[in-house]
Amino acid sequence: MGRQIFKEQAYDVKSLILPIEEFKLFCDREQGLYFPPQYKEEAIANGEALLSKEYRQLTLSEYHEFFISGDRAFFEKHFFARRVDLLKLTVAEAYEKEGRFIGKILDLIWMMLEESTWVSPAGLNPCPNDKDFTIPYSYEGKRNYMDLGAGYTGAVIVWAWYLFHDRFDEMSPYINKRILENLQDRIISPFVDNTAEMAWMGNGKYHWINNWCPWMISNTLNVCAFIETDLEKRQHIVDLALEGLDKFTAIYAEDAACDEGPSYWMAACGALYNACLVLYDMSGGKINIFRDPLMIKMGEFFPKAYICKGRFLNFSDAASKLNVTSAWGHDWGRLSGSDLMQSFWEFSFTGRGKLPALEHHFPYRTFRTLGADELPSRENFQVLKKEFFPSLDLSICRDETDPQKGLYLSLKGHHNSASHNHLDVGNFVIFCDGMPIFIDAGVGTYSA
Repeated sequence: MGRQIFKEQAYDVKSLILPIEEFKLFCDREQGLYFPPQYKEEAIANGEALLSKEYRQLTLSEYHEFFISGDRAFFEKHFFARRVDLLKLTVAEAYEKEGRFIGKILDLIWMMLEESTWVSPAGLNPCPNDKDFTIPYSYEGKRNYMDLGAGYTGAVIVWAWYLFHDRFDEMSPYINKRILENLQDRIISPFVDNTAEMAWMGNGKYHWINNWCPWMISNTLNVCAFIETDLEKRQHIVDLALEGLDKFTAIYAEDAACDEGPSYWMAACGALYNACLVLYDMSGGKINIFRDPLMIKMGEFFPKAYICKGRFLNFSDAASKLNVTSAWGHDWGRLSGSDLMQSFWEFSFTGRGKLPALEHHFPYRTFRTLGADELPSRENFQVLKKEFFPSLDLSICRDETDPQKGLYLSLKGHHNSASHNHLDVGNFVIFCDGMPIFIDAGVGTYSA
């Protein structure tokens, strides 16, 4: 059992959480929400490419196919596209500010509001109320369960609403009314009313905790921060969130190694960072956990899992080839005071001069990263010759401190009941002068 880092701080949520009128995005930055002009042309071009795009209807048969054949790819392709494109259009309109993209934004939002559920087929189980459901469902007109798909759908929609609700009113005030009702029905109410049964919160009869916990909580907090006007309810949601996040940090040992693998670290520890950003802003900077020792170590695991250019350790659910295309890890390093994180991102970041990656899964950190200062460039990054993570039975050793030189060896033991493990009871990886000699084959295609 690890640490419950929020409980240790004994935060008095009632005195710390601000009313919605005092909430300020990115309150540690003077400019708050900011759209740097150097990305304007690329952002608008991304939106223009979608103006004539058509979107197919999502059918019940396609939703149900997952439970027949195990194929999740076809439905998810079209399900995800709506969310990805809505975020691109939202950023394009935020830059151009002429209303040219509003119609398409509303078309996509309307499609999502008409979806029977925001829960993806593969995320429908474990449903706390009935594990045998294989079609989109609601009970008496209310939805009592949410998965990752529901969480980030709500977060993407709420950003479009937050930025453009005045423009939506120009068409009809009922648009905003319907958006807010859906966000309450599909995100806020399930989180508040059914927390005790949510498996991903470590509750109910399943009691499993992995990246879902901070991922879902962070996007729920994002929706709450923007739309919940009842101060007591805001405070209650934060209380529930802190309880859940403590369950997530408690599964991490003192070495803070992510058993889901380095690429899933972005959605596990990275989701915790996303949640902490929202909590920081909702409290005007008073809930600030970034410099907690465990939080720092969780952030530093990713650079410690770096092998050489474009390569990371790939046990469990991780890819071997992985480019660092988003800069939010540098911001985490700055907030936590980690020189390791900051120097690593300055060395490895590949997205300079480009519009930052638009992550529909985590729009809060996406918009924060968008407004960040340009990363300094670092030519060299010295790695440690030895690392050991006892919680994963993982050891790393090298000949050289230059990651592109010498022999690299990692050895991993552990067991196959770890989160996101794929019958991975141990592996070894060898590189020489930045070239692979022995690699792990990696995760297979996702299906039932």
